Amino acid sequence: MKISTTVNALATPVISLISVVLLYLTLSKQIESNYFQKKAKNLDLILVMYNQLQVEYGNFTYNKKGQRAQVGVTTHYEDRFHGFDALFENLQSIRKKPEKFGPSYQSDKIVGLIHTFDLVQKLILNMDLEKDAQNELGAKMKNFYQTSFRPTFLDIAFHVRNNTNINSKILIDFVTNQEQKENPAFDINTFKSIGELFKDHYNNNLD
Repeated sequence: MKISTTVNALATPVISLISVVLLYLTLSKQIESNYFQKKAKNLDLILVMYNQLQVEYGNFTYNKKGQRAQVGVTTHYEDRFHGFDALFENLQSIRKKPEKFGPSYQSDKIVGLIHTFDLVQKLILNMDLEKDAQNELGAKMKNFYQTSFRPTFLDIAFHVRNNTNINSKILIDFVTNQEQKENPAFDINTFKSIGELFKDHYNNNLD
């Protein structure tokens, strides 16, 4: 009787310890699982928003109306441009009348693209992600800016730099913020001509 009592007395703390260890391991695995699930959900959200940015960019349109004369016959036309081509055609009208880049349908759409781009960048920087995934997504955003926005946005920013309306300010602030990541001294107001601006633009691309 005394032997069984002694065995029970010795075994109880050991069993309790084993139970605690097993509980700890179970909870650790659950926490680890939840941690990676959270990161996976964060990545999914960012990819959805990045896809939304691409959709908005592809859906950006510009309609161009005019007349064509061929073999003495004049015909009316209306061309519809999308994405980069739409931004480029929009740029041509802004070059002629920079003061019209204010609250309007076309400039509001450009500001909408900027807001979506900024949102995706903030999500990448602030959400809990694997470091490699964060770096890859950051590289994709940099590439998107350089290939999809930079050629036209730099040009637009130069032409509207003297405007005081909110849309012009948003565009200039956005371009300045992006350019200063590569060149901290960038200031759109220091360039005297569009040629000087793009000379600097292409030199930076070659660095």
